[in-house]
Amino acid sequence: NRVKASLPTIRYFLKQNKKIILMSHLGRPKGLDKKYSLEKLIKPLEKLLLRTPLVPWSYFASNIYHNEYWLRFIGKKRINEALKTPWGKLFQEY
Repeated sequence: NRVKASLPTIRYFLKQNKKIILMSHLGRPKGLDKKYSLEKLIKPLEKLLLRTPLVPWSYFASNIYHNEYWLRFIGKKRINEALKTPWGKLFQEY
């Protein structure tokens, strides 16, 4: 699976003493749904990486960053600029 395929890269950065944040999703949840939570993957990933802790709140941190900061202050401007290009106009028509 994709997580196991990424392990060499993750280990490389850990050996370089880099801090990493793994982000992913299960399925296509609409809002918060425990059955799609990544919490059940924390222990297996800790065993594979021989590291602790993996934090279950990273989903919330990512959500706050992207929805409350990036989209509001950076993303909307970039999106509006992109929509003015020929590709953006094509996207809007599609």
